[in-house]
Amino acid sequence: MKVLGINGSARKDGNTAILIQTVFDELTKEGIETELIQLSENRIEGCKACRSQVWYWQEIKGYLNIKLEHPL
Repeated sequence: MKVLGINGSARKDGNTAILIQTVFDELTKEGIETELIQLSENRIEGCKACRSQVWYWQEIKGYLNIKLEHPL
């Protein structure tokens, strides 16, 4: 058996990676093979044809700016 861990955090060696590695250490003790993929090492882009992902991130960015400018 092999367990694949995918770290989607922007911080390659941050808390998420530490947590995944802690789990992997226990799995390795049980003889289970592990592999970690760090998404921060890859450039991930939205669709270049329809630019839908770009529109989505612009909406989120606008929402966050509103929330930061007008805290509850």
